[in-house]
Amino acid sequence: MMKIGWKVVGIFLVVSAADIVTTFYGTSLGLVEGNPLITSAGRLMLGRYLIFTAAGVLILLPYSYYNRYIKTILAGMIVLKSLSPLNNLVLIALNRL
Repeated sequence: MMKIGWKVVGIFLVVSAADIVTTFYGTSLGLVEGNPLITSAGRLMLGRYLIFTAAGVLILLPYSYYNRYIKTILAGMIVLKSLSPLNNLVLIALNRL
């Protein structure tokens, strides 16, 4: 059971890292971050991303040990989280045209 929790957290961290990198790159191109809680630039923006990522890990890890229905919900949360970096990539690509 323990391995599943850390796999969920690992996937979440990878997706969060992709979101951070694509967001920073997009804002360096002049795109605007849509989340009002993260709109500050520089280190403050990175700090807020890290806080949100840590909060996500604290939520995901304990619940990842429960039954398969909870695991399905967590998988859905990760899929929804992965839409953000995908959206960033699409916006960056459109900006580069």
